[in-house]
Amino acid sequence: MRKAFIALTALLLAIWTAGPAYAAPQVVLNGRILTFQDTQPFIENGRTLVPLRPVFEAMGVQVRWDGDTRTVTATRAGTEIKLVIGGPAYRNGNPVYLEVPARIIDGRTVVPLRFVSEALGCMVAWNPAAQTVNIVSPGQNRIPCKVTRVLEGDTIEVDLGGRREKVRLIGVSTPETVRPAPGEEPYRKQASNYAREKLTGQQVDLELDVQERDDYGQLLGYVWLQNILFNYELVNQGYAQIMAIPPNIRHVDVLIAAQKEAMEAARGLWSALVGDSDPPPAGLPEAAAGKYVGSKKSDKYHLPGCQWAKKINQEYQVWFKDEAAARAAGYQPCGACRP
Repeated sequence: MRKAFIALTALLLAIWTAGPAYAAPQVVLNGRILTFQDTQPFIENGRTLVPLRPVFEAMGVQVRWDGDTRTVTATRAGTEIKLVIGGPAYRNGNPVYLEVPARIIDGRTVVPLRFVSEALGCMVAWNPAAQTVNIVSPGQNRIPCKVTRVLEGDTIEVDLGGRREKVRLIGVSTPETVRPAPGEEPYRKQASNYAREKLTGQQVDLELDVQERDDYGQLLGYVWLQNILFNYELVNQGYAQIMAIPPNIRHVDVLIAAQKEAMEAARGLWSALVGDSDPPPAGLPEAAAGKYVGSKKSDKYHLPGCQWAKKINQEYQVWFKDEAAARAAGYQPCGACRP
């Protein structure tokens, strides 16, 4: 069953990676692509600016415009943001520095997306390859609780109003103990220690998805540590792989983005799976090469001399030091070269 989940992960990554390039940045809110009619999002000084109203309306934010002071005021769940056109910004009355101030273009108020999203308790992840901004806006069904114990990197125990509950983090899978044989997968201890350091004793919010519990009676949830989605952090820092299990896939897009970043940066467990080994054979591009090569756009791995391996563009190559590394990343052996 776990292999099937990893295969689904590889498929999702392939689909996501193969997306087209966009002239303007694409904005995705909780998996839904936002549309803009007149003024399109654009990038300036490394910041994505977007028309304010479509984004705020999608987030359920109340917006007021004061033409005399040229000020936009946005409120949601006790948070108030004020942006002065061409001037400063404030969050609950406290000034916030903006490298790119709000402005008006073609009659539309344009604002820096990251500041506005994070100020409203959302999380923002940028995918430069697809020119896409993924915004994760926490759902309404958030339950405050305290983490009493970390059992594994992806499993914690929380105190819910005096009741102890085990929580399995949705969408992620950290390395685990290998059964029935003794031993453990690489990075199991590091993943557990990271979760233990960040979560133990912390007040967090537990966000539920469609399915509340798994077959073992454990709660299934996204863990929010302040405005940070910890499920995302585990994947992005290389302590976990994504494991998308429908129907709980609300934040799968941002988790896919997190894993792609971790793989490309060879963070955490990916440093052990995609690493330096023997140099590639003559005629193949230089890469962080190993004994086997795969493509980011498929789920097969090959011997470097395979006819299909030679067709993989350099930008899509993924090298593995051994078969175990390739299979752990969700790849299957090529039927032609039979590695």
